[in-house]
Amino acid sequence: MGNRWSWLAATAGLALALFRLGRLLKPTVEGAPWQVALVAGAIMGAIITWAMRNRWSAATANLIALLVVTLRIVVPNTLVAGIIPTARTIDALSSELGLGIDIIRFGVAPVSPVAGLVIILTAVFWAIAALATWGIRNHHPVIALLPPLLFYLQLAVIDQAEAENLWTIAFLAAIAIALLAIARDRQIDSTLYMRSSRVTRSPLAYPALFMASSIVLALGGVHLVTDVIPRSGLVDWRTHAGPGSGVLVGVSINQFTSIRQELLKPTNTPVFSVKVDGDVDPSSLYWELITLEDFDGENWIARTRELKGPDADSWEDPELAFFGPTVPVAASFRIDALRQNFLPVLYSPVWLGSDLAIFKDSFTVRTDGAVSTSIRSFDGLTYQESALVPQPDVNVLASVGGTLTPIFQEAADQGAFDGHAVPTPAINRPSSLSDDLELPRMDSIIASRARELTADGSSPFEKALLLEAWFRDSGEFTYSIDIEPGHSATDLADWLFATDSPNYHTGYCEQFATAMAVMARTIGIPSRVVIGWGPGQIQSDGTVVVRDRNAHAWVELWMTNQGWVRFDPTPGGGGAGGTSVGLVGFDARQYIPPPPETTETTAPSGSATPNIDFNPDFNERDNVPIGSGGDVETTRTPFFTPTRIVLLSILFLLSMPLLIKYVRRRRRLARLKQGNISAAWDELIDRLNDLKRSPSPAFTPLEVADGVHRSMVPLAVGVTRARFGPADHLEGQAVADATRSFIETESYLKTIHPVGERLRAGLGLRSLFRR
Repeated sequence: MGNRWSWLAATAGLALALFRLGRLLKPTVEGAPWQVALVAGAIMGAIITWAMRNRWSAATANLIALLVVTLRIVVPNTLVAGIIPTARTIDALSSELGLGIDIIRFGVAPVSPVAGLVIILTAVFWAIAALATWGIRNHHPVIALLPPLLFYLQLAVIDQAEAENLWTIAFLAAIAIALLAIARDRQIDSTLYMRSSRVTRSPLAYPALFMASSIVLALGGVHLVTDVIPRSGLVDWRTHAGPGSGVLVGVSINQFTSIRQELLKPTNTPVFSVKVDGDVDPSSLYWELITLEDFDGENWIARTRELKGPDADSWEDPELAFFGPTVPVAASFRIDALRQNFLPVLYSPVWLGSDLAIFKDSFTVRTDGAVSTSIRSFDGLTYQESALVPQPDVNVLASVGGTLTPIFQEAADQGAFDGHAVPTPAINRPSSLSDDLELPRMDSIIASRARELTADGSSPFEKALLLEAWFRDSGEFTYSIDIEPGHSATDLADWLFATDSPNYHTGYCEQFATAMAVMARTIGIPSRVVIGWGPGQIQSDGTVVVRDRNAHAWVELWMTNQGWVRFDPTPGGGGAGGTSVGLVGFDARQYIPPPPETTETTAPSGSATPNIDFNPDFNERDNVPIGSGGDVETTRTPFFTPTRIVLLSILFLLSMPLLIKYVRRRRRLARLKQGNISAAWDELIDRLNDLKRSPSPAFTPLEVADGVHRSMVPLAVGVTRARFGPADHLEGQAVADATRSFIETESYLKTIHPVGERLRAGLGLRSLFRR
C-alpha cells in the first residue's frame, strides 16, 4: 500500500480543498449535495488508478469512467437506457459546461452549484486523486502531494472573504504531514537522494524547500494580498479594471464613498445602455447601484441587509418603500464595460429577468432594492427590469397640517410657486430609521453650522432645500476633479470650514454627498448616500447610453408622507441635474419670510414690572444670593493656574512633533508641485522611519520601493532620475507619475497601519533626527 503518511497527506490536501470550496459554492437546492459528487469522483479516480498497472491504461480507463459519470450527472435526460448518448446529448452537454465555465470566469463567490460547474470540479478532484495514487504507488511523493496543496492555494486566492487563522493553521498542518510523508518515503526507498562527487544532500532538503515555499505562498501570497485589497475589492471610488481582455477590461465602482479625494479621471467609456418604456423622461433618470447607510467617520458603507432570491414575493422592505406617487417603468439593460457584482437598476425593482441561463438564480435583491449577483457583469450581459419610479409630490412635501409651510407660502404669495396645500395626515416614522440618524463622534462645528444654515426652514423638506442650496451655490463650493495630493479621509470639518485646508470647498460628488448626508443627520433628518450613475445620453433610437463619466453619488433624505427623496448637492458641472430646484421651481433661500415686526410695549404707570435691559456680559454665577449670615464674597478662579500651566506645557511639547511635521509636509508638497520629486521621496522616507520601517541607507531608491509596495516604484524611478540625472527638478509626465505614486503609497501605508499606530508615528521623533 506504500507509505501510509503519503495517503494521509493526500487525503488531507483534498479534504482541505473540499472544505474551502464550501465557502465558494452555495448549498445544493435539489438532489444530492455537490460535495457527494466531488468525493465520489476522487474515490473512483484513486480506485481505477490503483487497479490499473499501466499508466496509459489507467488514464484511458479514468477518461471513459469520467465521461460516463459526466453524462449521468449533467444530461441524464438525453440518454437512452441511461447510458447511450443521443443527438441532443452533445448540445445539452456543451450548454451546461459552457454555463459552468462562465461561472468560473465571471462568478463572484458564493456561486450556484450548477451541473456544469459541479462536473468540472468533480473532474479536478478525480484527476488529483488519480495523480496522487499513481505518485504514491510509484514512489514519487512530491508528484502525489503537491497538486492538492496547490489547488487549495488557488481556491484560497479566489476566496476574497475574510478568513480565520484556522485555515492557515490547517494548511500548514497539511504541509507538515506531506513533509513527513516525503521524509518517510526517502528513508524507505531512497527516492530523494541527490548525490554529487562530494556531497550527499540531506533527505529533508527538498521537504524543507517545499515547506518554505508553501509558507511564503500561504502567508505572503494570500494574507498580504487580502490585507492590501479592501473588502470592497477596489481601491478607488471609480476604478478601471486594467489591461487585458474579456472580464479584465472595464470600469468598476467601489461600494463605499467618503470625503477622501482619490477619484480617477473620468472617461467617455460606455458602461451600459438601456431602453426605457414608461411615462418618464429618460434623460432625467438616475441609475442606482447600491445604497450606503452607515457612516464610520471616514466612509459611507453599505449596511448588512437581508438578501432575497428571485422567488421572493417582494424584495424591498415595505416599511421603507416609497409611498408617494410612482410611475411603472420597464427597462432593458445591456452591459458594456461594467465589471461589478452589483447591477444598475431604476430605483427598486419589482421584477427582473433575462434570456441568459447564467442570470437565472444568480441574483439576489437587498431590501433596499440593490441587486447583487453571483457573477461579475460582462460585456453582452442583458437583463430586463420592471420598477415603480418615485415621483415625489411637491404639494405634499410643501404642506404641514393642511397648510403650506412658510417658505412655500412666501413663494406662492410672490407667484414663484403654483402648488397648493394638501392634507398631510400624521404618519409615524418607521422605528428602523433611527439607524439612519446615527453618527460617530465628530467636530461640533458641523452640527452647529447645519443648524445655522437651516434655521429658517420650518419643516424637514425646507431644511433639506436650504442645505442642498448651500452646496449647490457656485459662490460657496466648486466642482473639480483636479485636486491636490495629501487630502485626508478624516477631515470633513476642515474641508467644510478651514479655509487653509487642502481643497477647501472643492471636490466632486463624493465629497458633497458625504457632507450633506452627515449634516442632515445632525439636524434630525434620516439620510443615506446612493452611488450609481446620473442621467445618460439619449441616442436617436431612444436608447440611453450611460458612460464612465456619468458615475455619480447623491443623497436621499427621509420625508414624512413620501419616503426617501433624492437630493443632489454637487454644484456646477458636476451635478447630474437632479437638484430639487427643478422639483419645486425656485431657490428656497430667496423666499425666506421676513421676521415678524416687533413693537415696543410700555408697562402701565402702576405696573410693578421692572424695565430689564439686555446685558451681553451677564453671568448668572455672579448673581449669588446673600445669606442671613452676612455678605458672601465671590471670587473668580484665574485661568492660568500652576496646574493648568503645567498641563498646557506638556500638551504643547507633545504636539510639537505633529506641528513640525505638518509644516515640513506643507513645504515639501509645495516643492513637489514645483517639480522637486525628492521632496515627496523625503516625506515617505520620514513616514517609514516614524512607522519603524526604516529602509537601509545602503539601499537604492528602487530597492527601498520594492521593500515597501509596488505603488512606490514610479516615485523611486523619478527620484533616481532627479538625483543622478542632469537636473534636480523634473517636469511634465515624470512629475505627474511621481505625484500619483506618492498619493498611492501614502494611501497604502494608511491601509496597513491602524489609526493608533499612525498616531504614535506622528508623535515620534525618529524622522526629526534623520540626516
